Amino acid sequence: MADYVVKFLVSKAAMLQDYFSLEINENGDLQTIPLLLDDYVPPFDNLPAYILRLATEVNWDSEKECFETFCQETAQFYAFKKSQLQLENEENMETDENED
Repeated sequence: MADYVVKFLVSKAAMLQDYFSLEINENGDLQTIPLLLDDYVPPFDNLPAYILRLATEVNWDSEKECFETFCQETAQFYAFKKSQLQLENEENMETDENED
């Protein structure tokens, strides 16, 4: 499955870079991801699932649906997860306790 995903996304590399600023080199290495928000980097724990879903869940056959489904998958990748918010709150509480 991984080989299929790499080959498939490499075949779409020019379009991904032109339209979405997602760069994949000829070896299948991910070089860049779309920048949606300044000073925000999505959690890379979700990167493998995002890459897989780009190959399997994006409708590449219809231009309009391609843009829509690519954007949906990218939004899911960038979205704050409940676990992230809980972790950030815990870290902030620990920082506040250490400052006292």
